[in-house]
Amino acid sequence: MDQKTQECVAKVADLNQVGKYLERYTQVVNNRLVPTMRNLILAMKNGITHHTEDVAKDVYEQFKMDTNLTVQEVIKQAVSQNFDKERKKTEGASASAKLSAKASQQAVRQVSAMLNEFIKFLVLFGIELVILGAIVAVTPGWPKLLAAPIGLLLGGVIDWKIYKNGGWG
Repeated sequence: MDQKTQECVAKVADLNQVGKYLERYTQVVNNRLVPTMRNLILAMKNGITHHTEDVAKDVYEQFKMDTNLTVQEVIKQAVSQNFDKERKKTEGASASAKLSAKASQQAVRQVSAMLNEFIKFLVLFGIELVILGAIVAVTPGWPKLLAAPIGLLLGGVIDWKIYKNGGWG
């Protein structure tokens, strides 16, 4: 046989091997895959359902084995810890609010005392101004030039003594 014939015989032998392999593969697909696909299509057509109750029980039991606590106990602990944190925050905020209230009350007292002293000063200043005006009005002629500065000086000395002694109180 010549070389071309030998090549053709080899190719035919290879094709026979491929044919046998394809025949076995087709049988596997027909016997195994087609029924599986048919069942899957029918299941999808009818709807796939899961029974989650069994899964939930298994998860619950595994959780209890891993933590030695039930789910309710874990939730109760988490809520209790969160409640304690919130209570501590609230107590801190309450203490801060009380401190702020005391500071505000003290500031209001100080401002009130300052305003009270200022009003007393204005009253005294007004009285001194009225007295000075009366002195200047009653004094005749050129002695007014001496009476006005002496009245101002006298009022200043009185103011200085009052505030040197700590005010009115």
